[in-house]
Amino acid sequence: MQGRRLEFLDALRGVAAIAVVVQHGAERWWPGFDAFSREWFDLGRFGVCAFFLVSGFIIPTSLEGEGSVGRFWVGRVFRLYPAYWLSIGALLLVSVWEPTTFSPEYQAHQAWYTLVNLTMLEQLVGVPMASGIYYTLTIELCFYVACTVLFAAGLLRRSYALAVAAVVVLGATSVVAPLLLDRRLPAAIPFYLATLFVGTVLYRWSEGDVSTRAAGALLTAVGVVGALTTWVSYDHFGVEEAGKQFAFAGAFLPWLAAYACFLGALAARRHAFPRGLLFLGLISYSVYLLHPAVLAVVGDWHQHVLALTVLLVATVGLAALAYRLVEAPSIATGRRIRRRLRQGADHPR
Repeated sequence: MQGRRLEFLDALRGVAAIAVVVQHGAERWWPGFDAFSREWFDLGRFGVCAFFLVSGFIIPTSLEGEGSVGRFWVGRVFRLYPAYWLSIGALLLVSVWEPTTFSPEYQAHQAWYTLVNLTMLEQLVGVPMASGIYYTLTIELCFYVACTVLFAAGLLRRSYALAVAAVVVLGATSVVAPLLLDRRLPAAIPFYLATLFVGTVLYRWSEGDVSTRAAGALLTAVGVVGALTTWVSYDHFGVEEAGKQFAFAGAFLPWLAAYACFLGALAARRHAFPRGLLFLGLISYSVYLLHPAVLAVVGDWHQHVLALTVLLVATVGLAALAYRLVEAPSIATGRRIRRRLRQGADHPR
């Protein structure tokens, strides 16, 4: 898929990134908005789910197109890490005059925890995250590793079976096991992992490799299991997640809306999308990564409407600058290295 057929992914990234920023700002300044989010619709969950559908749609096919695990990982490292390191640096800078930028637990061993965070593996080794948003990057890395193993084993193209298996695992770990053990188990992460594999099936459908009937059955299954997961985790056990007590609607409707939004954009993939939205999609990774640092600066402002405006404008401005000075050059460097590796593979000595 090339050209305009991929524009819808950037448009979705733009929407998702702004949704996350608005959620984190508005929930901090308006208690009523925070209560509404928990009860009915959390924009952050919507944005994260949309991001994972986009990743699932494009990442496995990028690996297949590259045809090499090594070249794929070179591209991913140069795509993800420089902007990520920049965001950690921004948080460290802000923390000089705003100590609450980091949690007390993180501050207790800040130097060591920061070094671990630079690897993007902090959640896997039990180290506190420099920013709560980084958990999504850990999920992304796990998906990349899974795709790498499946590609090496020659199984990556069995996308439909993999997605079905992911939905079954979701049901087993987040519905059946919690009810049998009478204890709540993680729900969001298994759902997002399943969503990544569903995204790949939607790509196969767009290419004619999966029937509409099969894709519809899978979407119905993930909807039903997702609803059951939400009920068990948030209604039956009623526990908090990320410090929030969600109602069923507040947890599930954002996921449902993300799927609906993705499917609508996918259906319109041959049409043009607004250039402003495409630009937001282009810089969406930096928008996502840098907004916590901006929020730490304006978070205590008493003029809340002004604070939210500054949060949005400053985040987009900094993200545009970060894309130009950090992301784009690092992506170009990764591309050059991959090209050399490809040439070396094509013309061995």
